[in-house]
Amino acid sequence: MTRARPLALALALVAAPLAAQADPPPKVCIAVAGDPDEAVRTLARETEERLSTSPSWRVVADASTREALRGESPTPADQADRAASRRALRATDADASTLDSVGDALGCAWFVTLTSRSAGTAPRVYDLGRHAFVATPEAGSFDAPAVVLLLEGAVTHHVVSTPATASPTAATPPRSSPVAPARSAPAISRVWPWLVVGGVVLGVLGAVVLLQGESTPRTNLSVVHRGVE
Repeated sequence: MTRARPLALALALVAAPLAAQADPPPKVCIAVAGDPDEAVRTLARETEERLSTSPSWRVVADASTREALRGESPTPADQADRAASRRALRATDADASTLDSVGDALGCAWFVTLTSRSAGTAPRVYDLGRHAFVATPEAGSFDAPAVVLLLEGAVTHHVVSTPATASPTAATPPRSSPVAPARSAPAISRVWPWLVVGGVVLGVLGAVVLLQGESTPRTNLSVVHRGVE
């Protein structure tokens, strides 16, 4: 029982920082830009369902907010602002300020907009950490798995896919290279130092317990009864 206490304490010391470092999956907002039809609304719903069942993603928890961003009608009075923001989307780079405002308010790391075109559906992936669109393919035949795959590819390559910007001038200093936002960084890259520390702590405590067990002297007590002289 005495030897188990140091090991339990070491495990608790290692588990505590690991639990503190664990972040929830990144949240994705999905909106239908422009004049929505039932086909693009259905695609938005199916994409949300696919993301919500994946351990790698989260979607907006409130159902009425998701409906307002899809352009469902009628819109509840408390979602009037969300509905107005959705109607303002035009599936162009000018949507950035609206997506920043809505996405930040909802705690999203990524925003996917879906637009109905004559050639099909045009999805666009927006990175709220970099305030830039990172995937803008041509309109085509997209289903929910294809939209999720587009999002995953954008997340994987968003460090190297730098958005086009104007050439820096003397009045505008060049920007440093973008880095991945902390909320989408892999968990193992943040916790591996704690794993190393935990291994060292467990090894040291184990050695101490073994040494203490081997070096503990065993004393036999004997009682001598002497008669009265």
